Amino acid sequence: MFENVNEMLDFIKKNDIKAICYKLIDIQGNLKTVTIPALDLKIDEFEDGYGFDGSNYGYAKVENSDMLFKGNCKTSSIDQFSKFKTISMYADVFTLDEKGDAPFAQYPHTILQKAVSLFREKDIADSIWFLPELEFYVFDKVSFNNTPEESHLLMESSSGNLLTGENLTGYKSENGYHCSQPLDTLNDYRTELMLLAENQGIDVKYHHHEVGAAGQIELELHGGDVSTHALNVIELKYMAKNLALQYGKTATFMPKPLRDHPGSGLHVHIKLLKDNKNLFYGTDDKYYGLSPLALKFLGGILKHGDSLLAFTNPSINSYKRLVKGYEAPIAKIFGKANRTSAIRIPAYAQSEVDKRIEFRPQDASCNPFLSFAAILMAGLDGILSDVDPEKEGFGPFSKNSYQSESEFKSLPNSLDKAINALKKDRDYLELGNIFPTMLIDNWIKQKEREIDEYNRQVTPWEFQKYYSF
Repeated sequence: MFENVNEMLDFIKKNDIKAICYKLIDIQGNLKTVTIPALDLKIDEFEDGYGFDGSNYGYAKVENSDMLFKGNCKTSSIDQFSKFKTISMYADVFTLDEKGDAPFAQYPHTILQKAVSLFREKDIADSIWFLPELEFYVFDKVSFNNTPEESHLLMESSSGNLLTGENLTGYKSENGYHCSQPLDTLNDYRTELMLLAENQGIDVKYHHHEVGAAGQIELELHGGDVSTHALNVIELKYMAKNLALQYGKTATFMPKPLRDHPGSGLHVHIKLLKDNKNLFYGTDDKYYGLSPLALKFLGGILKHGDSLLAFTNPSINSYKRLVKGYEAPIAKIFGKANRTSAIRIPAYAQSEVDKRIEFRPQDASCNPFLSFAAILMAGLDGILSDVDPEKEGFGPFSKNSYQSESEFKSLPNSLDKAINALKKDRDYLELGNIFPTMLIDNWIKQKEREIDEYNRQVTPWEFQKYYSF
């Protein structure tokens, strides 16, 4: 929105802006904010940055946790959910030392930027194109509690068959995919979300109701710069949740909020570009028109698939989605138009401009900056190591992996398996110090605590299964 702070100051005075909200991201990908009065903004203070406690973001130990954040006025926009006129912008994080401040090597935005730069340094690609497909549920009501004495979960949706009370309309859908009104009760919500995104400069390709009848949504973006889209994912989650509240509803990006219903993913379409030329376009029909470079790239992703999921699917709940059925990928394979494979080659993307791959396992519980960077580093290793996906047994396959499971290598089916894989397979992430060793160690420790906490839970399913023993 602004090229520099002087432009922003001029806009503040002319438009009676009341507040400036700085947005930051913690290690898990959660959005954090700090707000100052707009009239208190000073150029030197803006450029010097603001101190904060990095330990509460999961980045640093409490005994050495002083950090700085500095707003990036080029990411500025008018916050569409604030009562008072507010400019919001994302900030970068810096550490303090005797030489002054330096970009914080563990900050997710910094990591993704370094990963992209590595492709340029190695003269492989000068830009990286991602197209995210964001899936999530919008419920009318959600209620849950989890204490040693009580455990309950309740969700209601007027667009599906999740109603504990009376259905006053009689309309309900069993399969929500592209359903229309009146079965689709969320059309206006999705359209408003699309328009809000457009106001923020986020180009939406389309929206529709997804397969999950109980209010599952898909919002697909136009393809573009990978770093921009990582930020767009964070921003869309913010907008989707706040807009849902205005509609008297609640939105969740939990990968599998409902048993026996489709889960929600964050599929990403990927291609590498150099001098505006698509490096993934080839002429070999056997490999669906993918170039040798594209095959090596996807081969690297599949080769490191187990450890990669520690960042692309970082929640316990992620693996409740990666099960047979529901179009969820469970196999480390690639294939044309095959939604049971980890990497799908879209059949409709045949031209030189459109040729690309789609990585399907990822979900929106990830930190998109870390997740996108990990995907790139796995793909880069595939290129540098000359991985041959066919020799590795990754395909190409046109079979339904649910029906031919013994023929394929499977993705991890739990977070602890993905974390254990990361312990053994992490060198590709640390190449060029893109993922600092300290961050990976910290990530593993945090996830092991999460796994240990989960393993101590007692669920209603266990009572249903074992109480009468």
